[in-house]
Amino acid sequence: MLPLGTLLEFDEFDNKLREKEFASRVVHFMKTLGGKDTHDFLFNALKRCLSNSVAKEYSMDSKKKKKPLRPTYFLRTMLEAAKMHRAESDEDLAIKIISSWLAGAKLRFDRETAKLGVIEPEQEQRAD
Repeated sequence: MLPLGTLLEFDEFDNKLREKEFASRVVHFMKTLGGKDTHDFLFNALKRCLSNSVAKEYSMDSKKKKKPLRPTYFLRTMLEAAKMHRAESDEDLAIKIISSWLAGAKLRFDRETAKLGVIEPEQEQRAD
């Protein structure tokens, strides 16, 4: 199930997070991922939960024609997990950390696909 590999999987997972029991189990799972601070914890959790192909389609506030992460239950769950991981976690800092991770998703995705020798359809068109 994780990491979520498609936008459809993300939407289904996000809808399931509306259920308090499921969200609670996800938070407790994420807590186990560890990290020496909020930054490491969130990077570990995001890497475990979202593929770069999904992450590259999101930004915190729908910039550059991307989908907004801010209104999702996924973000709420990530912030709750960060708070449980470190009681002193600051929500504004956590949002900045998540935003920076999302901003790097396209580069990580491009590196992954280059290693595999995969060319995205939009890259094929540009190559012509």
